[in-house]
Amino acid sequence: MSSIVLLMDSVPVVSPGGERLQVELSAALDRTCPADARALVLRRSDQSEIGGFSRIRGECVDPPALTRIQRWRWIGSGLPSRARRFGATAVFAAGGVVTSRLRRERGVIVSTNNMAPFLSPELLRGCSLLTKLRFRVSRRVVVRSLKMADAVVLHSQHALRTVSHFAGDIAPKTTVVLTGVPRTTLLDAAAVPPGHPREGRPYLLYFSAIRWYKNHLGLIEAYRQVRERVDDLPDLILAGICKDPDYLAAIRTAISKTSLNGRVSYIGELPRQMVASWLHHATINVFPSLAETNSVIQAEILGMRGVMASSGIPPMSEVAVEAAEYFDPRDPADIARVLEELWRRPERRDELRRLAVRRARELSWDACGEAIWRAARAATDRHRERTS
Repeated sequence: MSSIVLLMDSVPVVSPGGERLQVELSAALDRTCPADARALVLRRSDQSEIGGFSRIRGECVDPPALTRIQRWRWIGSGLPSRARRFGATAVFAAGGVVTSRLRRERGVIVSTNNMAPFLSPELLRGCSLLTKLRFRVSRRVVVRSLKMADAVVLHSQHALRTVSHFAGDIAPKTTVVLTGVPRTTLLDAAAVPPGHPREGRPYLLYFSAIRWYKNHLGLIEAYRQVRERVDDLPDLILAGICKDPDYLAAIRTAISKTSLNGRVSYIGELPRQMVASWLHHATINVFPSLAETNSVIQAEILGMRGVMASSGIPPMSEVAVEAAEYFDPRDPADIARVLEELWRRPERRDELRRLAVRRARELSWDACGEAIWRAARAATDRHRERTS
C-alpha cells in the first residue's frame, strides 16, 4: 500500500463557520493520521487557532490571502507550488476550488461548505443582480472543481443531493460525514454549566452569521406574532458577525417597524469564550436558516445541552435529528407556533436538553479525519493511475 502525503489548504476559507470547521478538521487529521502518512495544513496568518499538532505539520501563509484576487492567485499558482515543495500526493481543497493544473500534478480532494451559490431561484428572488451573478459564477467554479476532483468529502446528504443536481452523479467518489461538536462548546452531561450571561434573565437567542439567507426578518416577524399573544415572552437576542451593512439596516428597520425596540436587539459578534454560556442558558436557541451545508452552530447548541428550535428543511434535521423542535422557516406563523409551544412547555425544553446530550455523542470529528484520510488515499491512487 502506497504512503500518503496530504496537503490541506485552508487558506481561501474566510467565513467564521468555515474557519471553525478548519480548526476542528485539522485537529482530527492530526489525531487520525495513519502510520504511513504525513500531512501539512496551510492556513492564513490570521487563522491563529489552527495548529498545535503532534503528528502533522502546520504552516502559515503570509500575507493573508483575503481579497478575491489574492485567493485566485493562491489557488492558481501558490497552492500548486506549495504542493510540489512538500511532495504532496494529494491536496485537500477545503475552500472547494481546484484548477486543472493542480489535478495534472496531484490527486485532488474537494469539499464545499457554502450552499448559497446553489440556492433555488425562489430564494434568490430578493437578491440584487450582482449577487445573483456572483453566485452563478461561484457555482460554476465549484461544480467544475467537483467534477474534476478525484475524491469529494461533504458534510451532509443534503449537500450531496444539492450539488449533484449540477455536477452529475458524483456519489461514487464522495464520502458524506457529519461534523462533530467543537471542543470549546462540548459540555459533558455531568459538567457544571458556565455562568449565565444575563444574570439569570431569560432570553431567546439567534447566533450565527448575519446574512440574508439566515432568515432574521422571518424570525423577527414570528417573534412579533408571539408577543401579541404572550406578554412574558423573553427578549430576542441576535448575535453574530455581520459583513453586510445593508442587511443589518433592514433588520433594524424591521425591529423598529414592529415596535420591538428593547425586546429584540443585535449585540454583534460574541467573544469566543462567551459562546458556550450564551448557547447553554438560552431559553430557546432559534436557527431559522434557509440554506446550509452542515451548520457548526447546530452542533455547538447540541454540545452545550441547548434547547433548539430549528428550520425543518434539510440539512438541519439531518444534524439535530430528534434534539430540536422544527418549523417551516418560510412561514413566520409556523416559527411563532413553535416558539410559543416551547416557551409554554418547560418539560419539553428539558427533554430537548437530554436529547441534545445524546445526539452530541453521536457526532464525531475523528470520523471526519478518517474520511479525509481515506479520500487522500483514493485521490493518490487515482492520480497515479492517470499518470502511469
